[in-house]
Amino acid sequence: MFTNIEKRAIKYFHEALAMFSLPAAGKKELTYMQEPNWRFTFRLHKKFLSKIYKMVIGYQFPSNSIKINDVLRWNYRKKKWQGKHRLCDALNENRKLKQMIQQVDLESLELKQVDGNWVITAIPIPGSYLFTLLPPVQYFVKLKQEEVQLLKQILALVEHTTVEWQMKQSA
Repeated sequence: MFTNIEKRAIKYFHEALAMFSLPAAGKKELTYMQEPNWRFTFRLHKKFLSKIYKMVIGYQFPSNSIKINDVLRWNYRKKKWQGKHRLCDALNENRKLKQMIQQVDLESLELKQVDGNWVITAIPIPGSYLFTLLPPVQYFVKLKQEEVQLLKQILALVEHTTVEWQMKQSA
């Protein structure tokens, strides 16, 4: 029974990839990588009598010699970046970035360093697939083209702000 759910999840994952103008992943794949920067995954969350596949978008770019051991997260209630590092201040000063983030339904947005690279991870609510056994319901929260463009712009602005901040710190 659950194999049909997985087949549908793969179908919807490919549909979401197409919204980003990316070629389809393998026929049975729920992960897609476009080197060197992009990674898309349909992360499965199992609950009692249900399955939720969440679209996880990862984008990475090189870091300079500045190292941080903190994960910077967007706080939706306070409408600002939070973390213990000074980079939060630079991200919070970017009003355009803050306005754009508030226009997209995101479960989470975070920035961290991994192996000498900055990694931005976004989990949008659109792009998710939900299946419940009782009552039998399945639903794909389809991404709109405007949301895809906003997600790309948000990731680009986070990268730009971070790189600009790194250059100021190195000078």
